[in-house]
Amino acid sequence: MNELNVLTNEAAMQMIERLSLMTLIPKKILYFGEDRATERALLAQRYPGVEWVLEKEWAVCNQTVDLIFANLILPWHRPIEKTLKEWQKILRPGGLFIFSMLGMDTLQELNLSNDNIVPFLIDMHDMGDLLIHSGFADPVLDVNHLLLTYREEEQLKKELCQMQMVEKCHLPQRVEKNADAVFAVTYEMIYGHCWQPEFPLEESLQEAGVVKIPLSKLQRHKR
Repeated sequence: MNELNVLTNEAAMQMIERLSLMTLIPKKILYFGEDRATERALLAQRYPGVEWVLEKEWAVCNQTVDLIFANLILPWHRPIEKTLKEWQKILRPGGLFIFSMLGMDTLQELNLSNDNIVPFLIDMHDMGDLLIHSGFADPVLDVNHLLLTYREEEQLKKELCQMQMVEKCHLPQRVEKNADAVFAVTYEMIYGHCWQPEFPLEESLQEAGVVKIPLSKLQRHKR
C-alpha cells in the first residue's frame, strides 16, 4: 500500500468516527476520489442507499447535497478560498461539510521551503477563519500527527513523488535517518466539520469576523 493510501485510509476512518457522533442522515453525498474503495465502503456501510454525487457533477447541484465528504482533497484544490465558497453553495440548509487537511508541520523533517511543497498547508486556526468567511457555520477542528517511516530512502522519495507532495519531484540530495535509524516524515492531519446555516447570512463579514444577520431572519419567542 503506498503512502497516499495510508494517509487517505487513516483519515477516512477518523472522519467516519466523527460522523458517528452526528445525527445527520444524508440522502445525497458529494464524494471525491472514485478509486478510494476503503472510504467509499465505510460511507456506504454507514449510510446504506445514499445517492452519490461525484466530483464531476458538483458544479450543477446547488443546495441539493446533504453531506460533503472531502478527504485530503482541499490541499490540492487551489485557490482554496474559491473552492470553499463553491462548495458552500451546493450544501442544503443544515447540510454538513466534513474534511481533512494538511497542517504546517507536514514534511517538517525534510526542511523544504513552501515553494517546494505542492499541497496547500495551513494552520488549523486559519482554516477555521476561512470557513467562516466562506459562509459556513459552527466550525470544529482538531489536529493530530501521523509519522510514516521507511527503511529505504529511495522508497520514501518515490512515494513523495507519486503522491505529488513535492514540486517536480525535487527532493533533498540526502534525507537523514532519525534516532531510530529509519527515514521518517510527519503529516500534520487537520480534521474539521462545519454546517450550512439554516437560513442565508448577509455577506457582510467585517474585519473582526462578525457576521450580521438581518432582523427579518430572527424569530421572536412568545412568553
